Amino acid sequence: MASPSRHDVRRVESITEIAFEPFGKVLKHPGGRDRLYLDCAFGNAPGSTKALWINNPPQAQFPVTISSLEKHPFTPQAFLPMHECEFLAIACLSDKRGDPVPSSLRAFRVTGPTSIVYAANVWHHGLLSFRADTNFVVLQSVAGRGDDIVHNLDREIELHND
Repeated sequence: MASPSRHDVRRVESITEIAFEPFGKVLKHPGGRDRLYLDCAFGNAPGSTKALWINNPPQAQFPVTISSLEKHPFTPQAFLPMHECEFLAIACLSDKRGDPVPSSLRAFRVTGPTSIVYAANVWHHGLLSFRADTNFVVLQSVAGRGDDIVHNLDREIELHND
């Protein structure tokens, strides 16, 4: 008799606007000289300020094990790659209490000059890159209290890239 797995397993899928819609937005510049505006309200908490920083996320080493998720209740969080790259956007839905629903977790491969915006209050894992030298501009609002909520999962989720 096989012993029960310590992990739930998910496969990485290519991102599409429709597939990512429950978690936020996919932003792709259409080319040309027109501006692509971030159609998001960044901050609704009293006293919040806009925060902008550059992040170099860890490189994904498959299989990737997910043991915790985070959310930002007051603001969307945008990740804008500083060059063409591939990265993982990992998110899941909330239940009625606001806790993550691990069975809804999805891992998306994002390719090219594509940016993502996690909606406010969406559970997600920290960004992972397919290269060690990938840099992102991150935009969100910070209220200085309760900006980051972390939830440790009862059961790890293992991501496979095949």
